[in-house]
Amino acid sequence: MMARFSEQLKTYIQLRSLNHAQVAQRAGVDRTLISHFVRGTRTPGSFELIEKLSAALMLSPEERKEFFRAAQIARLGEDIYLRRQAVQAMLLNISLPEGTAAAEPPSEPPDITLPQVCEGAAQIRALLKTLIDLESTQPNGEIRFLGQPEQEFLIYLLQCASSMASLNTQHIFCLDHNPSAGVANMANFGAILSSLFNAKHYKAFYFYGTLPAYHSYLSPFPTLLLTSTCAVQINADYTAAIVHTGPAYHLLDSVFQQARKNSRPLVHRIDMLEDYIDRQAAFMHNIQAGKDDCFYVLIPDLGCTSFLTKDILQEHLMPQLSNREQLISAILKHSEDSLRGVLNYPMVQYISKPGILRFLDTGRFFECPDKFYTPLSPVHRARILKRCIEAAESADQYQLRLYDARALPFGHALAVTVNFNNAAFSIHSKRNFSDFIYLSVDEPSVSSALSDYFAGLLDNPAVSSKTDTLAWLKMTLAQFYLKNNVDID
Repeated sequence: MMARFSEQLKTYIQLRSLNHAQVAQRAGVDRTLISHFVRGTRTPGSFELIEKLSAALMLSPEERKEFFRAAQIARLGEDIYLRRQAVQAMLLNISLPEGTAAAEPPSEPPDITLPQVCEGAAQIRALLKTLIDLESTQPNGEIRFLGQPEQEFLIYLLQCASSMASLNTQHIFCLDHNPSAGVANMANFGAILSSLFNAKHYKAFYFYGTLPAYHSYLSPFPTLLLTSTCAVQINADYTAAIVHTGPAYHLLDSVFQQARKNSRPLVHRIDMLEDYIDRQAAFMHNIQAGKDDCFYVLIPDLGCTSFLTKDILQEHLMPQLSNREQLISAILKHSEDSLRGVLNYPMVQYISKPGILRFLDTGRFFECPDKFYTPLSPVHRARILKRCIEAAESADQYQLRLYDARALPFGHALAVTVNFNNAAFSIHSKRNFSDFIYLSVDEPSVSSALSDYFAGLLDNPAVSSKTDTLAWLKMTLAQFYLKNNVDID
């Protein structure tokens, strides 16, 4: 892979009729370094150096893009580069809930005569959509899938089934246990992530390798859909399907049940505040159990939980909450544990300027659903930001990093917390900023791929240094003091 970068550099030097010394002078580096790059004996060590070489060679935007790609592959290796690209594509393309109403089942069960064989992608799609509609009219209707989710055809079926409020959906698929299989596993995970967010009754399960029963009965037609009355096997390119009822249906139903016994839940879904606090507390406990491990947080505004105090909660938590005092105690306990983790264990928190300004403008913070509290007062907003800055200044291992939301347009309603050694991945979403969904993913290859991606962001030119981040936060806080006539010293 180093050869790709070396060849590109050599080609661009020749096309510009330059020599190594001229390129070195323009880039502000030693001539011998250029020679090493061309021979493939050294790799570019930073984005800044790649940018200098790109400017020295006067590359066009398209040439620069390909040059950066080749340089990154040379630095990281192709496997790591492709895995990080897969993670970034997943994070930037998550379809978050918009608060739309779930589809209602048909008022009357559709009239259908089941064929034994169905051919043609359009005909199969229509048949399966009809079966899903029919199942949605049944009491306790359930659709079960066994098949790899990266196929567009299966994603369409998952979306159809998941959109039905009356349907439970179970989905089993295979992941690769090989550590180098991060790209394929992230593709599978990314394909279903929107369904996990948008469909409360969609449950995903995974297994490693090949299930014997799955291989024996389904290998010619690897995708299986089951309703309460029939089973449909679909071939690999979704152009032929076999419909089973009677004994054959019961056989395939037993195959699915066996697969389910040998599979693990991919995620744990939480949408109750108390359960969310408990899950976060458990996550923090795991972090503290592995002191040398680092964890990463991507959050839309500011991680406020660590800096909440009793007076803030007493003033802003809704008085009509039935378990208000117990909730305050639980949040304070979590805040204390979280602050202890921030001050004593390696943590990187990625934040954005629009998110910080939104927090200061509205008094709303991501970690708590809006319906549980009133907007924080200007004094409390300033106090939380001040405590956050002070914590980062006093703890070297606590890194606040601003990312450029234009270069990395992560969803403004999306947060990720990930830790490599504990194999835990959490992702939060607010629906219309009034509710939240919390998904905890315990599959190791997904967690490690995400952890590696966020570790790599530290060197990304779209991410500011800790020093520059703190300088901007201090300036922003000073401006907030003046604008709101706030004095908390």
